[in-house]
Amino acid sequence: PAGSVVKGTMMLPKEDLINVVQSAGISLDHVASAEGPRILTSCGSGLTACVIGLALHQLKMPLQRWAVYDGSWAEWGADQETPIMKRAADGGEEVVPPLK
Repeated sequence: PAGSVVKGTMMLPKEDLINVVQSAGISLDHVASAEGPRILTSCGSGLTACVIGLALHQLKMPLQRWAVYDGSWAEWGADQETPIMKRAADGGEEVVPPLK
């Protein structure tokens, strides 16, 4: 979430961003590698996804590896044909039925 990389109206200092990324189990070498996988960020409307991408770029992630799904949840969730999953009580996944 954006709250993990922003405090108030400012991006966290680099040292704090490093802590956030490392506490998520992500290697800084992996983030900065030009050969790493593409990273796609999404959120409710696209704004938070951009903030997370900026934070990763501050940690030297090449922009060529990043994409934002700017339609994000607002677009995905509005399509009645799109499957929506949620975490089930047993830890598995279950389908969320469409709204009527």
